[in-house]
Amino acid sequence: MRRITVVGMIILGLVAVPLVVGAKAGDKPAKVAVCHIPDSGEPHEIVISEKALKAHVGDFDNEGHGDTLGECPDLAELPPANTPPVASVTITSSCALSCTFKFDGSASFDDEGDALTYQWKITGPDKTWSSTDPITFATGFQDDTLVYEFTVSDGELTDIVSGT
Repeated sequence: MRRITVVGMIILGLVAVPLVVGAKAGDKPAKVAVCHIPDSGEPHEIVISEKALKAHVGDFDNEGHGDTLGECPDLAELPPANTPPVASVTITSSCALSCTFKFDGSASFDDEGDALTYQWKITGPDKTWSSTDPITFATGFQDDTLVYEFTVSDGELTDIVSGT
């Protein structure tokens, strides 16, 4: 098999066509290297005909298979993907004549170990509290309904937990 070199893409109308060197009239269809990215499994290099390039890499009208032109990168050298942090809420209360509630999100975590920021919003019958720290407060009635929203962020992604 004779390998050709793709030196760029040329746009004809709405279709991107690879610009190749090394092919002559009468030659077999040109072949190109593509990093094939399957839905499951590891990306790997495949060699396809120039005619199949549109289906693999895509163009303006067709997303293709999501493959990329050229050799696959060394996956061991790629940084891991960022995953969202996980918000974890603990609510403790004690009631006698009045109730004291503590909302704590310190068990929240990020798989990559990124620094986290926290934001609480708690709405009660007469007041709304907001804080970036665990919140402890007292209310006068055992049957008060409190609505909370807790947001934890790693600077790029967030997780939100809410409840009553």
